Amino acid sequence: MRWTLSGVQLSPPAGTASGSFVYDADTNTYSNVDITTTPFSITVNGTVTAVSGQHYTAAGATNTNSYLLGIISGGGASFSMLFAQPLTNAGGTVGFLPQAAIFPPAFYLSGEGISVAPLVFRAITQGTVAATPPVTPAVGAPALSQTGILVLGVLLVCCAGRLLHDRTVAGS
Repeated sequence: MRWTLSGVQLSPPAGTASGSFVYDADTNTYSNVDITTTPFSITVNGTVTAVSGQHYTAAGATNTNSYLLGIISGGGASFSMLFAQPLTNAGGTVGFLPQAAIFPPAFYLSGEGISVAPLVFRAITQGTVAATPPVTPAVGAPALSQTGILVLGVLLVCCAGRLLHDRTVAGS
């Protein structure tokens, strides 16, 4: 099931995240991660540092139906999403939790962490992920070809003619 980010805002500094990923609840696996965040600037010790937008294309190793860690090849940044409810194959719309205690004193946070000096974190402040289950096409009744319809029509006309002929002969 493809889940798509919608209206995802990051702050501080301000920014957005967009994209999608595939989650299979039967196997509890993520694939086809394609999430992009916008660039931003941050001032550290009086120095303005421009940080480029990131493109996350893989899932980390510690994912569950309630948590996805998006990563980039080469490291240096990650995008964490704690879902307000577990993802399923039924689809729907799911929000984000700001943080969750996994075991004291460790916390997972929803947002983007980028390794610039020092580590910069932008929290997810709003948005959702949504998925629509695939629609199974309705199976229609079998249909005759044009030739089949023509043959059936000729047979019906012949049968009707035979019935009329038989009635005419019987009534004479």
